[in-house]
Amino acid sequence: MTSAVGGSAVSLCAIVLNWNGRDDTLACLASLATQTVPVHVLVVDNGSTDDSVAAVRREHPGVEVVETGANLGYAGGNDVGLRHALAGPFRQLLVLNNDTRLEPDCVERLSAALDACPGAAAVAPKSLAPGRPDRIHFAGGRVSRDGHAWHVGLGEPDGPAFDVSGDTEWISGCAIFASREALLRVGLFDERFFLLFEDLDWSLRARRLGYRLCYEPRARMRHAGSRSFGGKRGARYQYFFTRNGLLWLERSAPVHRLPLLLPRWIGEARSRIRRFGTSPEDRRALSVATRWGVEDWLRRRFGAGRGLLVPEVMRFDEGGTGPARESRA
Repeated sequence: MTSAVGGSAVSLCAIVLNWNGRDDTLACLASLATQTVPVHVLVVDNGSTDDSVAAVRREHPGVEVVETGANLGYAGGNDVGLRHALAGPFRQLLVLNNDTRLEPDCVERLSAALDACPGAAAVAPKSLAPGRPDRIHFAGGRVSRDGHAWHVGLGEPDGPAFDVSGDTEWISGCAIFASREALLRVGLFDERFFLLFEDLDWSLRARRLGYRLCYEPRARMRHAGSRSFGGKRGARYQYFFTRNGLLWLERSAPVHRLPLLLPRWIGEARSRIRRFGTSPEDRRALSVATRWGVEDWLRRRFGAGRGLLVPEVMRFDEGGTGPARESRA
């Protein structure tokens, strides 16, 4: 694979994963087309059944498209794109959700920040909240000693407190700008997660190898809020939240604390049924999702598991902010 603009090699590749998200993906690609530096754009289509692929090829003929033929989840679909990109000449790679909109200098600032951050595996931009460009979605991430993780500034008004660059403990999967060298050494996403917590897991693996992770607030983007899995209050989200949270804890928390932390996580998942189940149908769907999530974790049934079979009746969370400390918010 080669990539060139005006006869010059392009050293940056953006990977955008699509699953039945035509409008989101087209808007994301339009923002990538405005970047102040050349970017090779690779769309990985995760077995869409809408006309996403045809629309991308029609409206963005310069974009490369790889079709997986099936829904491999966030982890599997992005791994397909990363393997494809790593076979090419790219020095830096951006894993980007299709529900993001980048400011024109975002990629240029991320590239400069990665070069300027000694020992960094990856850099995160400032992400602004769905429908609220004056509010923070992600301004760095923190992880507690119990393995719980949260977004710095989630739902808070944007301001000077979030304009300081520096280290972050993890990077949200909505935008991970990584070096080729780090990806080759750390490896790709763990496909057991399928959806949710794979970014936390990758961040932890990078830090265990001695890499830094950095936050660059001058690189800015908006996070539009995808509807693909029903939102953060949806039953499918609940399944992956429950199962993958348990998998994440067993991989990240101190072993001697697991007998306390694992039941506590199940209790936290059950508390979401009461908080987000606004009707009997919603509560039944969330209850099924929680039970299946625990069962599939116990049976070591990972990947898609039964996540795509969960009855999805929940409404999309338009606000998208949620509690400031909700794990993997």
